[in-house]
Amino acid sequence: IQTLIVTQFNTSLLPALLESMTPLKNQLQTELSQKLTATDHLLKENLSKVVQSKTVLDTITNAVLQNLQMNMRECFKEYFRKSLPDYQKASHAMFKQLSETFDYIDEALGALDIQHSSTREHVPKVLLSTLTKLKSFSVAQPNHPAIKHVKKLERVIQGVLRDFE
Repeated sequence: IQTLIVTQFNTSLLPALLESMTPLKNQLQTELSQKLTATDHLLKENLSKVVQSKTVLDTITNAVLQNLQMNMRECFKEYFRKSLPDYQKASHAMFKQLSETFDYIDEALGALDIQHSSTREHVPKVLLSTLTKLKSFSVAQPNHPAIKHVKKLERVIQGVLRDFE
């Protein structure tokens, strides 16, 4: 009797039950699909609104800027901490060389034999050319750290040029 019940259940009842459940299954799948599509659409729409809202954008912008400012500040501190001593050494060496050069030029101009014909012929041309270049530099770079030395050299050259007049 038990095998008869199992056989009848498997051959008649189970297929009939499955057949009657198929429309219900299809209906549930359709409704679930529609609800998921609607939920997906609403989620995308609301998420887009939230992301585009001024408050959220301001919050994100402020957070990014604050982080960026801190990183940039640390980066610049580190850069200047490492490079400033080298820059100071190079600047000191450059100004020392400029000062030595100006002193040498001053001595050389002082030692010129103004009475010699070759000197009287060539020196004014060279000095005028040099003076023109120095004045161009003075106009182009009025705040340059070496400008006081350049101005001093201009005055010395002008004085020597007066001796050739």
